[in-house]
Order: sequence, then structure tokens, then C-alpha cells
Amino acid sequence: MRRAINATKLEFDRALEQQIDANYNMVAREDEAEQIKAKGSLQPYRQGTDLSIIPAGRNADTAYIYFTKTVLHYANKDSQTVGDVTLIRGVKYEVFPYSDWTLDESPLSYLEYLLVEVEKGNVT
Repeated sequence: MRRAINATKLEFDRALEQQIDANYNMVAREDEAEQIKAKGSLQPYRQGTDLSIIPAGRNADTAYIYFTKTVLHYANKDSQTVGDVTLIRGVKYEVFPYSDWTLDESPLSYLEYLLVEVEKGNVT
């Protein structure tokens, strides 16, 4: 029998870290984006529910909840970091934190992420 946590495989593009150049400007490294493969359970975020879960500055109304054991990088406005990005049905989604269900190395432990549609006009 197949476990629900391993039902959906997604590939995430990990944003490249920035570095300081000779003129002390922040520039992206010239490497290719890292590909992160994850298995998990992808669930649609219920439409019509409280949209306060969508991070401030985002105007997307489409989101998913992704349950996985893979550690993903998520967007953080305070530290100005960009989250991992994946494609779902041809639409880009960025990773944001949701819940952490880790239980001291238990096989039942998993992480829960919010995947928010990347739309024009979104503030990252």
C-alpha cells in the first residue's frame, strides 16, 4: 500500500545565493539553479477560507499545502531571501512556511509548506 506522504513528486528550483562583488554590490552567483526533488502529498488550499494565510504583499488567490519530509527553502521578507519555486500544471508556485510536524526523528514526522502562485505584481 502506498503512503499518502509519498504520492506526489515535485521538483523545486532553489534560488541562488547572492554574493558581494568587488564594488560591494549584491549580485547573483552565475551558477545554475539547484534542482531539489521532493516526494509528498499535495493538497489544494481551500478556496473561500481565510486568506490571511497568504503572505503580505502577495495577491495570489491560488495556493497549495505540500506535506513532505524534504526540507525546502522558503521566502522571507525580513532576510530578503527568495523561496524555492516549483511548477504545478504549468504555473509557478513559491514556497512559504506553514507548519512543522517533526517529532524527534519519528517516521511520522513531516514538514508542511504553503505553495503560493507567483503572479505579476507580487512583492518578494
